[in-house]
Amino acid sequence: MSKHRPRVPNLCADFTAWVSSGFQTLPSSTMRFDGRFFPVNVAIGYVPALLLATYGRPLEKVMLNRTNQLEMQLTDCEARAAESWVRSWKRSL
Repeated sequence: MSKHRPRVPNLCADFTAWVSSGFQTLPSSTMRFDGRFFPVNVAIGYVPALLLATYGRPLEKVMLNRTNQLEMQLTDCEARAAESWVRSWKRSL
């Protein structure tokens, strides 16, 4: 099981170490986690909903539809937040 679940680093300690480095270097625990997590991570939207719907039972199809709705809301929220951040960042230059 540990092969598929990388140990989560202590985020507070890692953040403190990152700040101490002047935001230049990530702690080794974060780098180890990233090295094990990202190769096996499947981001939202990578599995086509239509492919899943073909094999789903009725309740699973309802859940897939709801998941797709929530994914769209999340994507919209992320896009608005990114646009807002970019505008703020440009004003600060």
